[in-house]
Amino acid sequence: MNLQIERVGLSNQISSLESNLSQYQSRINSLPKLKEEEREIQRRLEAAQATYETLLTKLKEIEAVGNQNIVNARIIEEALVPKRPSLDTKIILLLLINAVSGLVLFIASIAVLEKLDPSLKNVKSIQKILPYSLLATFPNFKTKQNSREPDLDSNKIVIPVLDNPTSPISEVYRMLQANLDFIDSTQKSNVIVISSSVAQEGKSTIAANLAAVFAESKKKVLLIDADVRNPSQHHAWELTNQLGLSNAIVGKANLATAIEIIQPNLHILTSGVTPPNPVTLLKSQAMVNLIEQASENYDYVVIDAPPILMAADALILGKLANGILMVSRPGVIDANSLVKTRDLLEQSGQNVLGLVVNGIILKNESDSYFHFTENYASENTKKLKVLSKKAVELK
Repeated sequence: MNLQIERVGLSNQISSLESNLSQYQSRINSLPKLKEEEREIQRRLEAAQATYETLLTKLKEIEAVGNQNIVNARIIEEALVPKRPSLDTKIILLLLINAVSGLVLFIASIAVLEKLDPSLKNVKSIQKILPYSLLATFPNFKTKQNSREPDLDSNKIVIPVLDNPTSPISEVYRMLQANLDFIDSTQKSNVIVISSSVAQEGKSTIAANLAAVFAESKKKVLLIDADVRNPSQHHAWELTNQLGLSNAIVGKANLATAIEIIQPNLHILTSGVTPPNPVTLLKSQAMVNLIEQASENYDYVVIDAPPILMAADALILGKLANGILMVSRPGVIDANSLVKTRDLLEQSGQNVLGLVVNGIILKNESDSYFHFTENYASENTKKLKVLSKKAVELK
């Protein structure tokens, strides 16, 4: 029976991969045409810029002539009145037409380039596809050098909850913790899988900081790096990855030995050695037993899982946990990928706890989810203060 279930699961994965391959092949086939359109637009844009520079030069020449002052001048002979205008109106009209054409081409170029970018740009566009409770939104901004307050453009995991606990961004993580507690106050969701649709959406950063926030509230927390294909938590916490999750599952290490203690309330289980077949490992009874043991010994278990469209790992782990917390990032995720993610979540019957939108671009948010200003400072560094946050309605 188990082999039949695994066979069906592998068949579904093969179908999904073949569908993805077909779509990517279609995208690849359309690239030459898009490149040709881009070159044509670039050529038109260069022509428009040349026209603009010509007009600007003529304007400067006219202004220079008008600004010249004639000194010690006297009238030698009265000027004759011309019978027809010396300035041809056709030339002026032609120049105006060229200028307007250049402006139209410039605007059209911007519009075409926007259409060529398939990524979603704001929170609303993501929520239209993933209609889950919005639990938190994190802004996209860079911080000062040598600071671990989030630079969401970087691939490195940053942990402001520990490094700068009084910062506004740390308060947003505490708001996320509170919203998770409000989802179901009668039944705690103490085993949480955190995943995203694709890579580079910041799910590992969210997992690390959420675990730190839980530990901050005097709860015993275990953070598990289950992204065995591309682990990152051991780098964030400056740990070795010789012993970890994979070693504990196959019985090569005791769970208590593999766990690293960061603080009295915060423990980390790194991914361990990358196994040849991670899916088989995560579907094993040993993995089920490990999650059950962790759930009994810890108040919260936070699992950093791979992206859903990259592997089946997150969906497998989601069925072992109380639910999945989805992370999505504007400018990285596109509509097609998000639709596939939603379909996979629904087909596998996942309990989605909510949605976190990471790295939002403030100018793209018409509803002004955040308003930041630098209006107060500490002794050596200015902090960004949150003046307003949009209320979040939980389902």
